[in-house]
Parts: sequence; C-alpha cells; structure tokens
Amino acid sequence: MLAKKSVAITTDAAGAGVGTLNLGSAYRRVSRVRITEATTATADFSVVDADGEPIFIKTAVDDSPLYDKYIVVDEADVIDVNGEAAAANAEGTGPPIAKSPLTITIANGGDTKTHTFAVYTEGSFH
Repeated sequence: MLAKKSVAITTDAAGAGVGTLNLGSAYRRVSRVRITEATTATADFSVVDADGEPIFIKTAVDDSPLYDKYIVVDEADVIDVNGEAAAANAEGTGPPIAKSPLTITIANGGDTKTHTFAVYTEGSFH
C-alpha cells in the first residue's frame, strides 16, 4: 500500500531551501515524487536519505504547477519516467529503498516561494 508524505519548503531570497521528510519507519521504498511549485523560475531539487544516499535528483523543473513522476531503476540508476535525473542506487531493482528521514534541497526556487514536495512510499523495513 502506498503512503504519501509531504513537506512545504519555503525558499530564501536566493531561491534556496531545505526540508526534512520523515518516512514513518526506518526504511521505505520511494516510488513516486510529486512537486507543486510556486515559482516562475526553473528549480533544482535533490533528495538524499539519512545515510546521504541520493534518492532523486532533478534539475530545471519548469514553472508548471505540478511535477509528478514515478521513480524507476535502470541499470543501478534512479531515473524518472522521462529518463531524466540519475542517482546511484545499490539495490539495482525496483524503487530505491531510503533510510528515513529524507533531506530535500532546493536551488533556484525563486525568492521566498513555497514548494510542496511529496513522496509516495511503500513497504516498511526496520
């Protein structure tokens, strides 16, 4: 069963912001990313887990109000459905397993703009 976790992150004057997202258990598979933007610029997003392992990286998310993609793994890389973004993943199959909490970093997100970042997770691993 999928569970949705989300956090609102407000950027500073330089367009940077950081948020933390607790997954609800020690480890969960991160299968989907959903970003609602409040910016007129292209923002960069990166997500790492508690061990610093990259889970999701996406540059130049356009100013559309919604970015919604499933994360799949291809030859040990995490990519979105468009084949964009890449982050190392040791598992090599299925959505990446992340150690909670996740740290979301935003760059170029616009001056004092709020972005809602959500992940859909499955499975609970302790």
